Amino acid sequence: MYYHSIQVLGRATKDAELKTSKAKKPYLQIPVAVNEKDADGKENVFYYDLLLFGKSAENASKLIKKGDLIFVIGRPRFEAYISSKGGKEARTSTKVLVESWQLIK
Repeated sequence: MYYHSIQVLGRATKDAELKTSKAKKPYLQIPVAVNEKDADGKENVFYYDLLLFGKSAENASKLIKKGDLIFVIGRPRFEAYISSKGGKEARTSTKVLVESWQLIK
């Protein structure tokens, strides 16, 4: 069996909002932004959608607010889709299935 993981340290771009799946399970999807400078000093911003489930989602929904600094360890999931805006161009998104998280104050 093979395994890969990702670590993300970023700021929440909105308040956490708990949702319920069709199977009546709690989940949370919250976007975070990660700022990074490249070799030329230009700042780049990367966005990740964090996905939490069960008790972890319930706890996070009570604590995470827009602008909070969050550190997560999880498994990356890459998704391709067609944009519904404008020119219908192909896009990708990076989701992180969160295994552990910590709010940094």
